[in-house]
Amino acid sequence: MNAKEFERQFNALYLPVCMYVLRMTEDLQESEDIVADTFAKAWEYFSDRDAPDNFKAYVYRMARNLTVDRMRVVRPTAALSEVADIPAEEIDTSERDAAVWKAVASLPERCREVLLLSKRDNLSHKEIAAELSISEKTVENQLAKALKVLRNSLSNSASLYDFTFILTFL
Repeated sequence: MNAKEFERQFNALYLPVCMYVLRMTEDLQESEDIVADTFAKAWEYFSDRDAPDNFKAYVYRMARNLTVDRMRVVRPTAALSEVADIPAEEIDTSERDAAVWKAVASLPERCREVLLLSKRDNLSHKEIAAELSISEKTVENQLAKALKVLRNSLSNSASLYDFTFILTFL
């Protein structure tokens, strides 16, 4: 696998694999470390040979195995069943979550700030306006703009139900 193809795979899979590992570890820093190790090992192995037909599945399996190994060291009393095989639906969910967070990160700063204060922090328009020293109308406009941009950018990767459901967890 050449470096350019590996970089393309890394860019496509990093965030979804992080979300996948995060479901098992419940620790963001640990998840990022495991995923970094996963891609480092994958590059070490595939830098001088062909990648498997399903590189994505290989990376997910490697990430799962490294997570199990790490949990054996970090939490030796934890049952292996805590890190049971995660079904394909969960992988799809981690990819969808990653798409949402990527879309949120791409919003203009003010839109993102208003969206997160509204959806994640559950603040009212009045509270957001006071915190950001802007009018309530500006809050409404920024929130509407953010939701419109997210709907458009996620239209291919999530249904409206998924979109609404995911926003509840921001």
